[in-house]
This record gives sequence, structure tokens and C-alpha cells, in this order.
Amino acid sequence: MKINKIKTLKTIIAMGLTLLLILGVVVSVYAATNDYRDERFRYPSGENIIKPTARFEAINTRTNLSATSPASEAITDPPLLYAFKGDRLEFKDLSAPGSGMDIEEWNFQINRPSGAEEIRSSVPSSQTLDEVGYWNFYLCVRDDVEMVGGG
Repeated sequence: MKINKIKTLKTIIAMGLTLLLILGVVVSVYAATNDYRDERFRYPSGENIIKPTARFEAINTRTNLSATSPASEAITDPPLLYAFKGDRLEFKDLSAPGSGMDIEEWNFQINRPSGAEEIRSSVPSSQTLDEVGYWNFYLCVRDDVEMVGGG
């Protein structure tokens, strides 16, 4: 009798672990195929809200080489520049509001070759680099569209 209870308990535990594993795979697949950046927002009237476009250009004044962020909502790698210590980058903000009239907030991130990260509330006009290596840049913007429900 005790042996049957132990076998039943082992079976229940095995089935529970299998169910957890399957659930984890399903959630991972859903998260990988449903990116939040692909979500569409609508006004209460049903009209689409057009998202603002975060875009900038970084120009190395020593080499005159530039990197521009993509002009679409496509998920792409951020601009990556190889630079030497002392190089100066000039930045141009090419962002555009969507359904709103103005861009109200910028989140500009600079990832240094050492791995350190800076976050700024605007796109800088220029920056003199103090490390050699690959620099990554990210930009996110928010326009003045009012979101229903505190968005």
C-alpha cells in the first residue's frame, strides 16, 4: 500500500514538472514572437496612434564616418562606431513626432567599449570619446500624445 502511494506521488510530481516545462516553452515562444514594439495603439475612437520615430546620426569628425539609426520601427542593431580615444562625435537628432505635435522626452543611451553606460535626457550635440573601441548608441523618444488610462 505504501509503495503505491509513493509511485502515485512520483507520477504526480513528474506530471507537474512536465507541465511546468511545457508552460515555460510556450511562454518563451510567445515572448519571442510578440515584441511589445509591434503593438498598435488606438485612440478611444479607434483611430491608430502613430508612434514617434527615434532617429539620430553620429558623425566622427576625425574620420568623417557616420552611423545613422534606422528610420523604421524594425528591430535592428543599434548604430555601432569604432573610435579612438580623443575622437569627437557630433550628433544630429533626426527624431520625428508621431500623432503628437512635439517630442517631449528623450532617452539617449551611450554604451562604452568598457561596458559602462550613460543615460541622458537629450541627444548631445557632441562628445569627445575617452576610450578606444566599439561604442553603441540607443535612442527612445516620447511625443505629447495623451494616453487614455495613464499610459
